[in-house]
Amino acid sequence: MLYRELVVIFVGGGFGASVRYLLTRWLFTLSIIENYAWAPIMLINVLGSFIMGALYVVMVKHLALNAYWRGLLMVGVLGGFTTFSSFSLDTLVSIESGNIIGACLGVILSVAGSLFMCALGISAAKVMINIMG
Repeated sequence: MLYRELVVIFVGGGFGASVRYLLTRWLFTLSIIENYAWAPIMLINVLGSFIMGALYVVMVKHLALNAYWRGLLMVGVLGGFTTFSSFSLDTLVSIESGNIIGACLGVILSVAGSLFMCALGISAAKVMINIMG
C-alpha cells in the first residue's frame, strides 16, 4: 500500500517539478522581471497555494478522494511545483548580495500572497461546488 502511494507521489513530483522549471524559464524570458529574480518563485508559490486550497476543498472535503489522488496531486504535483526551498535560498542570496529591500519584498509578497491565494482557492472551490450542486 505504501509503495503504491510513494510511486504516485514520485510521478506527481516529477511532473510538478517539470512544470515549475518550464514556467520559470518562460517567465525569465519576459523583460519585466529581469530585475526581480524572486518574481517567478513568488508567482509559482502563490499559484500553487491557490491550487492547493482549491484541491483541498474539492478532493478532501467534497469528494473525499482516496489517498492516491491526494498523494498524486497535492503532495506530488504541487510539492514538486511549489518552490519554498528555492525561495529560501534566493532570499538569502539576495540579502548576501546587499539587496535587502528586494529580499524583504519577495518574502512579504510570497508569504502574504500564498496565504491569500490559498484562502481564495478554498473560497472559489466552495462557490463552484455550490453552483454545481
